[in-house]
Amino acid sequence: MYIVPDFVRDIGHIDIDFLSSSKDVICIVDKELKLMGYNKAWVDFAKSNDGETALTGFPLQTSISKAGDGPVGNYVLQGYDRALRDHKPFEHQYECSSPEKFRVFHQTAYPISGAKGLVITHHLVVEKDHEESEESFASRFQNSHEILIQCANCRKVRDPQDEKTWLWVPALVKNQLPNVSHGICNPCVDHYYGDLVN
Repeated sequence: MYIVPDFVRDIGHIDIDFLSSSKDVICIVDKELKLMGYNKAWVDFAKSNDGETALTGFPLQTSISKAGDGPVGNYVLQGYDRALRDHKPFEHQYECSSPEKFRVFHQTAYPISGAKGLVITHHLVVEKDHEESEESFASRFQNSHEILIQCANCRKVRDPQDEKTWLWVPALVKNQLPNVSHGICNPCVDHYYGDLVN
């Protein structure tokens, strides 16, 4: 486990060896949502999904609140705040597909007793081949401002010619363009984030 040594003393009742060896992607944050630890599965997931910048951009003791913006990031951060405040786990399913596989994860943020922080687990619940028809990247996916709209959850791209249509473009998951604006598509709002609109 990669963990801040001083923080381990504050959470001595937690089985760090178990978290370290888990296949689930796990991190630990303190009550201010600073990243205090993560397991090998966290590192392996980042490396196998072109996420090395997440490892270098979010070293230990960095606030994870900087990691998410927009409706999805705010939704998750509000869930963490509730878990800390109410001392009840925050649970949420989300899609995080790779170019090759459709994947759904179940996230649980477990409050650490004494309001010390959260143990956040990401458990893979679905992994299968994509059923979407694949589109090759075309400049037509960019809107009139040359911005590409991509769903932050399912990672499909909105077709500017028909804004109700979202297309699976694996090349844009593998190699993200700099001129991407992350929104969230209506199907993902309905399926994963229904309480955002209620």
